[in-house]
Amino acid sequence: MQVHLYERSPNIMGKFVFGIDLGTTNSALACYTGGVPETVLVQGKRTMPSVVWYRADGTTVVGDVAYTRKGQKDVVYSSKRDMGTDTVYHLILEDGSTKDVTPVEVAAEVLKAIVKGADKLYGKVTEAVITVPAYFNERQRAATRQAAELAGIKLISMINEPTAAALAYGVDKAEDTAENVLVCDVGGGTTDITLMNITNFTKVPEELEDVIQPGLCFNVIASGGNNRLGGDDYDESIIDTAKTRLLREYAANRKAIEKSSDKDRTKQLADNTHTVKFLRRNFTPEKYKPIVEKWKKLDDTSKLSVTCTADGEQLNFTFDETDLDVGFKAFWREINKCIEDTLTVTHITENGDEQFVGRHTDPRICIPVGGSTKNPRLLQAIKDKFQNSGMTIPNSAFADEAIALGAAVQAAIVKGIVNNITLKEINPLPIGVETMGERNGKEVAGI
Repeated sequence: MQVHLYERSPNIMGKFVFGIDLGTTNSALACYTGGVPETVLVQGKRTMPSVVWYRADGTTVVGDVAYTRKGQKDVVYSSKRDMGTDTVYHLILEDGSTKDVTPVEVAAEVLKAIVKGADKLYGKVTEAVITVPAYFNERQRAATRQAAELAGIKLISMINEPTAAALAYGVDKAEDTAENVLVCDVGGGTTDITLMNITNFTKVPEELEDVIQPGLCFNVIASGGNNRLGGDDYDESIIDTAKTRLLREYAANRKAIEKSSDKDRTKQLADNTHTVKFLRRNFTPEKYKPIVEKWKKLDDTSKLSVTCTADGEQLNFTFDETDLDVGFKAFWREINKCIEDTLTVTHITENGDEQFVGRHTDPRICIPVGGSTKNPRLLQAIKDKFQNSGMTIPNSAFADEAIALGAAVQAAIVKGIVNNITLKEINPLPIGVETMGERNGKEVAGI
């Protein structure tokens, strides 16, 4: 079976419906028109950094320009991780004044920038399907709805990101096909793993009539993930590994100096202590993540030497292959746990306990989604994990756009433009009803 992105339409025609990937690191917009989804350029590019710069004059700048100011006290990024929480960002603006903003307000600015900066060829974007991580809880989804409302966008539906990616990639239209597909969506700040069965039967076998419908059917079997795990954590694990190594080297150097009889020992010890303080103060993820982001994608064992300058001082250091490998192993452990949790089948007993039932059959296709899946080490680790099932992984060149493209397909389904696709979703988190009740003899809410 081949897995592929829809071919792009050569002509703009028909009614436009839109899908938005509101991402942790980057966001994207897509449109369904002429029978296929296609990426809409925003600010002249296929993706836009989800970074917001709050200016002293009350305006905001979103996208590439704001990205260049990452680390400044008037810039917010990776705020998607805090959606649905009580987090408040306390900003210090250029004129020294302060401003408090919430993750919902930041998301609204990103959404407003997407629709405002969209290619004018498609007209005004007033409504859209917006994607959310499969492992977003109801509070996080409610925050996404609030952000859309603040941005003046009518939210016609939400769709889980891995499911949207599967819709975007699609399958060939060969009859009587059925495949288990694993969608690995690893973005900048969130990870979603979804196992689904994609079928395309003209006549459904009798034994499957209660399970699937004729035509192209996407049936989600299980979802797992971690909404606080992503490429940002990989970057930081590499930096922390390198920082730990450097501090150990300077600790060993200090011992060597203390044992020596060098007459300049006092000055050397002072310099050593000064360097260690400098490392602890300046070797931060915010400063070196852009460098590490480029370096970790290298296929060879190239080293990266960096000159750190702060407060008029300089320090030269080198990341090496060990830093990369150790940092990746820590990251992969968490990704692998998400995959295993998704493939592990449990059910809730009458006592409310989880009971292990078994393990889903290993999928034969993995759809990589999100910028972090462009990392060759991650793709190789997934291949190695499923080598016995002969897993294939399609090209991840469109990993950054797949979710938005799938959201556009979902918009077409909701609007009735597409009626030959059946999508069966699941809710990976429990749903409850909040009511009044009694606790310790007192009537309380939140039961």
